[in-house]
Amino acid sequence: MSDPVRIVQVGLGPWGRNWAKNAVPDVARALPVAWVDASADARAQAIAELGLPPERCFAALDDVTVEADAVLGTVALAAHVPVIEAALHLKKHVLIEKPFAPTSAEAARLATLAAESGQVLHVSHNYRFYPAVAKTRDLIAGGRFGSVIAVDIGFHRYAPDQRAPYVDLPDPLLGDMLIHQFDLIRSILGDEPTEVVCWSWNPPGSPFKYDASAVAMIRLAGGAVVSLRGSWLSREAPTPWAGVWRIQCEGGVVGFASRDDGDTSLANDRVTLRPLGGEEAAVPLEAMPRYGRAGTLDAFARAVRGQPTPGWEATAAHNVGSLRLMEAAIASAANGGAVTRVAEG
Repeated sequence: MSDPVRIVQVGLGPWGRNWAKNAVPDVARALPVAWVDASADARAQAIAELGLPPERCFAALDDVTVEADAVLGTVALAAHVPVIEAALHLKKHVLIEKPFAPTSAEAARLATLAAESGQVLHVSHNYRFYPAVAKTRDLIAGGRFGSVIAVDIGFHRYAPDQRAPYVDLPDPLLGDMLIHQFDLIRSILGDEPTEVVCWSWNPPGSPFKYDASAVAMIRLAGGAVVSLRGSWLSREAPTPWAGVWRIQCEGGVVGFASRDDGDTSLANDRVTLRPLGGEEAAVPLEAMPRYGRAGTLDAFARAVRGQPTPGWEATAAHNVGSLRLMEAAIASAANGGAVTRVAEG
């Protein structure tokens, strides 16, 4: 193995500390060498909680005095663009948390900037890095049951105890959560969305300031239609985080579910096949030693070193399309379910 990629982690809030504790140490190809957060309190808490060396914790990326190759951005969405811009200006490669950027236009600009500067820019879409997702992608790409004709996806969670800032997000479901499913639709099916019809609402008694439930119908370029139903306040049994999928093809149905709570277990990963007129059966899944966030970081480090990658990592250029789908769904919901075209690149 080549020398590990030296990482500066920017963002030491609760999720950033979780990254530092539960994801980064699992990736031998990535070596954390410095940590950044504008908040002195966040830096102090990270130093105490994680045992970070104080002399390697900084208030700004420009203040870092340690040699590094790349930046891992685990900051809030509002800080994604400035962190990416600062890192690219310093000629550092970047792995940024999802969603990539507040708008697809900003994401496209950043993808172009990274390409022009010769830097790797990836988005940590960790749901791509699970065995059930990888197996389903291979089955669809390989045409196991022929062409896709319809897809049903359900995401159900009951989370009335959500805390700020989540309850105040403008799009707590369509933006912050279902960006995962929007991204998986494109990644797994290998087809691009062309138009969306979406309705969203806030159930009675919701603690969310904005809509926490939605239904979307998404037409793909190949002709198939995806039905996506999701809610933070569903009374249905909770689904795994990637949701429960039923992919109808010409010759049968591919079903899958994926992702347990946190990137700590593969217990919820499963894939089934049901030939037309036949019985449903489980499909064995291949081992995936580094999954979830660790998988995204390992693939990023491989790309930085010019090594082969799994091929399903979320590059900046590809992930712009997932944001365009998300924006179209949000726009349709805001217009009472109007048919909305997905912007083309």
